[in-house]
Amino acid sequence: MNTVLQQVQLTDQQRFKQFVSQSKARME
Repeated sequence: MNTVLQQVQLTDQQRFKQFVSQSKARME
């Protein structure tokens, strides 16, 4: 259970990073 939660958090961070990078690209 713990490992699954950690994996989900990791994917969430990756998604967030992608979202931020996309937002920056659009602003430029």
